[in-house]
Formats: sequence, C-alpha cells, structure tokens
Amino acid sequence: MNSLRSGIPRSTLILANEPVEKTVRIAAGALLEGIQSACQRVVSMDGSGVSVASTDTAYVLDGRTFTIHAYDGPYRFWCGTNNPRLFWICHMQRVDVEKAREAFRFCFGGAEKAGWNVNYEPLSDGSGGVSIWATCITDRERPLCAEVSDLNGAASIAMTAEGVYWATDIAMMVQSWIRTSQRHGFSCHPGMPAPL
Repeated sequence: MNSLRSGIPRSTLILANEPVEKTVRIAAGALLEGIQSACQRVVSMDGSGVSVASTDTAYVLDGRTFTIHAYDGPYRFWCGTNNPRLFWICHMQRVDVEKAREAFRFCFGGAEKAGWNVNYEPLSDGSGGVSIWATCITDRERPLCAEVSDLNGAASIAMTAEGVYWATDIAMMVQSWIRTSQRHGFSCHPGMPAPL
C-alpha cells in the first residue's frame, strides 16, 4: 500500500516553553497520523487493498482531508479534532438524505454504538448530493495522545491505547462506508469535504 502525505509538516518535538496551542496541534497531528496508518489496512469489496493520501487543512479545527484510492475510484473524507471531540465528514454525490440514511444504516449504526452521532444534510451546491457528518466526544479522563520520552530523554507526543482505539474505530467506519458505497454504486462528490 502506498502512503502519501502532503501539506504542512508537523514536528513531534515539544519544548518546555512552547504554548499550549502548539502542543494541542502536535497531539492532533499524532492522532491524524494514526488514523492514516489505520486506514492503510482498509480492504475493498473485491478484497483488494487501498492507498491513502492526506492533506492538512487550514480550518479552525486541526484536521486532514483523506483520500482513499480503491479499485472503483477515490473516496474522500475529512477528519478533525477539537480534543476531546472528533469530527468525520464525507460528501456523496447523486444520493439524497433518505436513501443515504437507509443505505448506511448498518455502517453508521455501528458507529453510533461506539459513541458517534451521525447526521445527514443535503449539499448546498444543488448537486443532489448529501453531506454525512459524525461527531463524538471521547473520554476526557483517557487522553488520545500523551507526552513520551525516548531513551535519550527527548520528549514527543504519541497516541495512547485510547488514541489507537479511536484511530482504528475510524478506519473500521471508513472501510464499512467504502464497502457500502461499492455495494450501492455510490461515489464521492468531487468537492472536498469540510466542516459546515
């Protein structure tokens, strides 16, 4: 599987005098890297693997647009964090809200059992597509990322077991979303998904 990453480079080194905002952004980057890594294990309906590319976004929230290249074309979603809240957004073309809600009921029904709130809204561009967006609040007592030190004492941020859980949960949701789309002949809207 190929993994491509473009956008703003992020350092994993934290100095004691850096502001909290930078630390939060580095932690978000560690989580988003974990999501990308987990998504590289997604398998399409035909049993083939996928390649994953991502681009950092410059919205208010830290996030990335991910493009999953499957045998039948690209699937794009945006994922972001405002710790402890996670966001996941995709835009599908030529499908209305009710048809999308019915088609994805098992895919996102499973996500809801893990704590996601899933919403469907018509795209405002008149294309007849739908925006599917999900949010969840993670456990504030169990951080997704934490500071770690290497053998030389250099500090960095790494995902905790809780972060690995959520990155894997997102990858499972993505695999279900892609396979459901493939079964129903759905495709992503050509525009980039983004927070509303």
